[in-house]
Amino acid sequence: MAEAQEVVEWKAFRRSLSKQDRVVFDSMLDMAKLYASASSAALRTSRFEGMAMAMIFHHYRTLAHSMKGITRIRQDDGEEKRLTLFDAEIIEELDSWRRFAGALRAEDRELFDEMLKLCYEYFPAIQAKGTPYLSDALFMSLLLIQHKTITRLAGEVEKMKAERGAGLAT
Repeated sequence: MAEAQEVVEWKAFRRSLSKQDRVVFDSMLDMAKLYASASSAALRTSRFEGMAMAMIFHHYRTLAHSMKGITRIRQDDGEEKRLTLFDAEIIEELDSWRRFAGALRAEDRELFDEMLKLCYEYFPAIQAKGTPYLSDALFMSLLLIQHKTITRLAGEVEKMKAERGAGLAT
């Protein structure tokens, strides 16, 4: 029900999109419905936060499954990072999504936790954004991670197309 109310609030935004983008936008909103119970369990201050995390997680899940067996999204350097006092606030924000994670299937819960761990690399950027909206910086970090992955994958696909085209030319 909360998602339905949130979707209504995005109608004007949707109407301003091209027909092609409306189809994509509707598909993206439908993704959020897949995680409605997790969004409700997250107990966030706004309906949008739960819906946004649901869409971000679904994108990450799709990317992770697509990349399985191809490459790793990020290599750990094994280096320990020293946490500051402000890092505790960021960790608290990450922990606040435990209810969302708890409402997911076990396999998705592990994937969700993996996704959140990727944000540790962006603690300095999240700190620079600052409070009171740590969730905004968290979302932006997750979107940045996904954008970098998509950009890299698109480059690899273009490279494969070029190699295949070169092979056909000979």
